[in-house]
Order: sequence, then structure tokens, then C-alpha cells
Amino acid sequence: MTPPYMFEEQNFRWLLDSAPDALIIVDDQGRITHANPQVTALFGRPESELLGQPVEILIPQRMRASHVGHREAFSRNPRTRPMGAGLDLYGQRKDGSEFPLEISLSAMRTPDSTLSLAAVRDISERRQSEEALRKSEQRIRRAHELLEGITEATDGLVAALDTDFRFVALNTRYKEAFEQIFGSRIGLGTSIIKALAHLPDDQKRAVDLWRRALEGEVVIETQQFGDPRRARRFFDLRFGPIRDASGKIIAAGKVGSDVTARVQGEQSLREAKQQLEESDRRKDEFLATLAHELRSPLAPIRTGFELIQTLRGDAAACEEPLRIIDRQISHLVRLVDDLLDISRISRGKINLRKERLGLAKIIETALQMSDIGLSPSDRQLTVSVPSGPLVVEGDRVRLVQVIANLLKNSATFTDAGGHIAVHVTPRGERVEIQVQDDGRGIPRERLDHIFEIFSQAEPGRGGGLGIGLSLVRGLVAMHGGTVSGDSAGPGCGATFIVSLPLCRSAPAQPTADRTTESDVLQTQCRVLVVDDNRDIANSLHLLLTTLGVEVRVAYDGAEGIRIFEEWPPTHVLMDLGMPGMDGYEAARRLRAHHPDHVFRLVAMSGWGREEDRQRTREAGFDDHFVKPVRATQLKAILSS
Repeated sequence: MTPPYMFEEQNFRWLLDSAPDALIIVDDQGRITHANPQVTALFGRPESELLGQPVEILIPQRMRASHVGHREAFSRNPRTRPMGAGLDLYGQRKDGSEFPLEISLSAMRTPDSTLSLAAVRDISERRQSEEALRKSEQRIRRAHELLEGITEATDGLVAALDTDFRFVALNTRYKEAFEQIFGSRIGLGTSIIKALAHLPDDQKRAVDLWRRALEGEVVIETQQFGDPRRARRFFDLRFGPIRDASGKIIAAGKVGSDVTARVQGEQSLREAKQQLEESDRRKDEFLATLAHELRSPLAPIRTGFELIQTLRGDAAACEEPLRIIDRQISHLVRLVDDLLDISRISRGKINLRKERLGLAKIIETALQMSDIGLSPSDRQLTVSVPSGPLVVEGDRVRLVQVIANLLKNSATFTDAGGHIAVHVTPRGERVEIQVQDDGRGIPRERLDHIFEIFSQAEPGRGGGLGIGLSLVRGLVAMHGGTVSGDSAGPGCGATFIVSLPLCRSAPAQPTADRTTESDVLQTQCRVLVVDDNRDIANSLHLLLTTLGVEVRVAYDGAEGIRIFEEWPPTHVLMDLGMPGMDGYEAARRLRAHHPDHVFRLVAMSGWGREEDRQRTREAGFDDHFVKPVRATQLKAILSS
């Protein structure tokens, strides 16, 4: 403890009066015994008004009790110290105004008592400076919090580098994206150059963009970034310099947004557009090819018809034109059927009638039906089938269609004198049917597309509609099998392999067909033909008449119902899409009005989808034939 100073008051008065601070001497009762001129200047009170007054007269009323407590505590333990350290003290002038002050106390001993020396300072300016500093710091802190809130709230990426390429600001999204893309952890103070040091040169473009911004350039662009070992990401970026009040560049800022989804979407749109353009191109090629394929059989049909007109009356001479017409009509029907089959397969509308079948018989039937002109002077055919039974489970008609289409495909692309070979080879639980030729082959770049609808190995060179192989793929898949194609290129031939699961049980025995040509029309028939197409109706009338059938013809549904009332038939052959009353309505009325009359109602239409057949069944039809109807079909239906 510092001992109190011993002095005589009169010896120090001159010293107190000349001191720069306001000095007040207070006795042990708290009364003012001396106040130098600086006190008068500070408080606006002359010494004469202060002497003998409690020192609290200089303190605002609200603080006096606290001040007394501090003064008494000092009297009990006198030592030099600030009075009320940490308190917010104020003085009060004579006019009542207040000002912040600071008091330092020291003890002085006289012969009679111990006095207190109070040095009083007006700290208004210091308080103002402190308040200004506090408000400035508060504004900076709030600005920082606001900036941080904005950067964290935005969906974009925000960061800043100083001139040493070290991060001085970054939001969470930027940090996460950087670490995910570049595989380097970063934080405030991290050098971006060091963080990207492990990447190849072409990925250091980010550093170049920052450098340009630090040199004063504003850069706006979309860039692709990422470690090649990771998924690439795309960003819209804006780099720019950050300057101080003097205009000096002190940092560079960057804002950006992840536009990977947008870029990928644009890329997908471009690819979709290309696919649509390719689809349109293939569609145009298909329509041109379809027109060609349809004209090809129509030309000999027209020629054969004119030849028959010329040879009228010479039955023997007409046989060959008739065969040509029949063959070309069958070709037209196959074209339409293939198109319909493709549609049915794509929509899952084909129902297979599966049974156990001998594969050798399937191939034999396909060879008979393929009609590919395999005479020795044309193309040589080799067939190799194991002698033992190979049984598969499937639809007889559809499997024959598969093999026949492959044979037709090989024949189409194999010139005269070429070779076509069919090999059947068991492979454990499966069997492979290989159709190989030494024809024109397939370009390597088209191998991946040969089973696509309307795909052609040689567009515009008589390769058909491009639906045969697509049909094969669909039918084989429905049998639990696979099909593949290969070629070494143009001029090297092609090989197609169908793989099917084997069935270990014996093939089912075919049911004998008791219908013979001689007994088909032994039963007397009365047939009503209803069709708004007069050529079709009249030609059916002629054909049925030659078969010894009694026939009546109606050209719309209402007329058909009227004739039925007058002349009840045993069979009704009815078109569906007629104006006025269509075939569906006419059928429903016939069934409703004649429930006791036994007759066979047959739909004849160009529509052959399963939903079309279901609709005719619901209308009361017994059968559904797709036009054109062959004479053998008519004979079969009339004999039932």
C-alpha cells in the first residue's frame, strides 16, 4: 500500500492551482476544502460556492449514493486508484448539463486528518471517439454479417481472393462445390494455386480467370470444370476486381451459378433434335421405299390384268398371268402384315399360340414359304440340321416367319451365284440357327442399327422396307431367345444367329385337317355380302357364285338388314367402316332382332388389330377376316 503523503496545505496550494487537471481536496467528511481554477472552468462553479460543500454537489443526483459508497470505501482503505473503475461516471455543471468524467483518488495526511485528492478529467472527447469507433466497428460487423448472410442465402457461388491468390471470402456452396469438383479442401487463407496444383494444365484455367480479374479485367463466361476422374460440371461465372477507396485493386471477387442441369438439358435437346432429324430422314426414306415396294407388285398386277384382257377366252394362256397376280398380291399382303406385326409387337398385342415343335419341320416350312429363288442357277443353298430331334416351345407360324425373314434378307443381299447356308447347332440347353451368306455384307458402322425399325443396310438399293429384321428381333424375344448379326464389312457377307431355349419333351402331334377341296361346299349356303365398296361386294358375288353359292349383295348396313328380313341367309360377310349405319351397329341389330335364327356373322375389314377383333366380338361377330380375303378362307368359313 502506498503511504499517504504528509504535507501542509499552504505549502502546496500554488502547486495545485498550477496543475493542468481539475484537482479537488476533500476532507474525511466528504466536504470540499480546496478546488483549483480548473475545477471552476470544468464545472462552472467558483471555488467560493464549493468550499465546505459535499463533493457530491458535482455529481448528478442519480449517482450520488453510489459515489458516497465509493468515497467511504476509499477512506477505509486509502490508496491511489481510479474511483469506481468500470463505472459510467458523470459530472454535473452549474447549469445542470452533464458530461462524462474520470476520477483518480490519492490520500494525503495532515497533522489533524487524512484528506483525499481527486483528479477530475472531462473525457467527453474520448467517449465520443470511443463511441464513434464502437459504431464504426458495429457497422463493419453488421455489413460483414449482411454480406455473409447474402452469400449464404444465394444459390450461387461467392468467393474472393487477395493479391496472393488466397481466399479471403467464400460461402459454403462455393467451398462444397470446389471440394467436390477439384478434390481439394479449402478455407479462408487457402492458396488456390496450391489447391489446384495436382490437376493437369488444362484444368488450371480457374487460376487464369482469377489472375485476369486481379489485373482489372471483368470476365463473364460459361466454363466446364472438374477433375477428369470425376463428373464434369458447368458454371456461369463472373470475375471482377475489388478496389479500395483509392482505386487500388486489393482483391478479386467471383460469383457464379451451377448450370450443369441447363447445359445438359441443352445438350439433350440438341441430341433429341438430331434424333428427330434422323427419324425424319429415315421416315422419308421409308416412305420412298414403301412407295417403291408397293409399285413393284402393282406393276405386274396391272400388266397381268391387261394381258388377261388381251387373252380373254384362252384359259391356258391366262394361267401364268393369274399366277403372277396371285404371287404379287400375296407379296402386298405380306408387306402390310409385317407393318402391322411390328406395331403389335411394340405394344405387346401379339398372343403366341405355343406348342412343342420340331425345329427341323420349322426350317423346312420356312424354306418352302420363303420364295427366295434358290435354284442352282440363282443362289446355292446349304442346309445342315442334326438328325436327332430338336424340340422348341413356340408359335409355329411365328417361328416359321422368323426363319423365312432371315432367308429372304440373305437372298435380298446375295447376288446370283452366291451361297446361303443354314446351320442348326445345339448349345447345351439352347439351340442356335445360323443363316449365313457371302453377299454384299453390312458396313461396320451400321451393325448396331440393323435390328431397328426401318433401318436399311443399303438405303435406296432395293433392300426392302427395313422392317424384316426388326420383326425377327421382336418375335425371337417373345420366345425367350436372342438374335445377333455380324459382318466383316461390304462384300464380306453377313451372318445372323438365332438362339432359342430347347424343350426336352417330344413335339406335339399336329391335328389332322379333315377339310378337303372336294367336300368344302357340299353344304348348301345362302350368303349375304354387305360392303359399301361396290367393287369388293360385286367381286365377292362373282366368286361365291362360281362356287355354287346363293348370294345377295347390299351396299350399306340398313340395306343389309332389309335383305336379311326378306331372305334369311346362313352366312353374312359384312364390312365394318360403312357410312350411315356401320357394320358394328348392323351386327348388333341383326343379333337383337333374330335371336333364334342360326347364321354365321363374319367381319371383313382392313383393320386387324387385337382391339379391332375384340370390338367385333362384342358386336356379335363370329369371325374377323382382314382384307383381302382369300378364296380358301371363304371356302373354309362356308363349310363350317
